[in-house]
Amino acid sequence: MSGGTVPYSPEGAAGAGIMAGAAAALALYVAFWAFPGTIRLNGLRFLGLMAPGRPPTLAIYVIGIAVYVSLCIAFALGYAGLTHAFDVETDIFAWGVLFGLGHWVIDGVALGIVARRHGAVRSGLLLDPGAFALNLPFATALAFLAVHLLFGMFTGAFYDALR
Repeated sequence: MSGGTVPYSPEGAAGAGIMAGAAAALALYVAFWAFPGTIRLNGLRFLGLMAPGRPPTLAIYVIGIAVYVSLCIAFALGYAGLTHAFDVETDIFAWGVLFGLGHWVIDGVALGIVARRHGAVRSGLLLDPGAFALNLPFATALAFLAVHLLFGMFTGAFYDALR
């Protein structure tokens, strides 16, 4: 674990973040639509409604996707940096789970903080998910965890292939 012998590729990390984000979002939205009423956090809508004013529905999702992709790239760059710093070359999926857990903790705390200041939550347009989405049905909190674990595993696998 001396750091530095595993090649670092910011381009590979960005690509891995985009692909892992797409896979994780797909999993969340499949669950969102397959189990109506149980998964109550529409992440892209939540992010898109952070824009000032009330944009039209399409714009809400375009803004949400832009913010989401930016966050995916940022977290994947962090994952790649940790992979490089700790010379991770094997057990990429296991490290991805660990990364996903850390990512979940950061996002879970941030969700509680951001939601209290979110205009759409304060106006009652969106439900307050609370930290780790624990104010919503348990299936939502579980999906919030699962999506972060998937993102970590996919980021590790895609980064390993792209670096």
